[in-house]
Amino acid sequence: MVEQRSEAWPDWLLFRDYLRDHPAAMRRYAQLKQELAADDDRDRVRYRNGKVPLIGALLQEARSWRFGPVRG
Repeated sequence: MVEQRSEAWPDWLLFRDYLRDHPAAMRRYAQLKQELAADDDRDRVRYRNGKVPLIGALLQEARSWRFGPVRG
């Protein structure tokens, strides 16, 4: 859960919108969540930490999707 006034709120909206518009990304995320929950459905810290790398990668994809490629 993320508070609406938090600095992370825009990223979570972007993540949501990206998953809605990209079914393959949504399936990757859902698959990972299922695998993590199946491994140990009581270890919430492991479950949350296990999602971090994929969420980060999908957020990068979402930023490129929404704002275009990052230029250096």
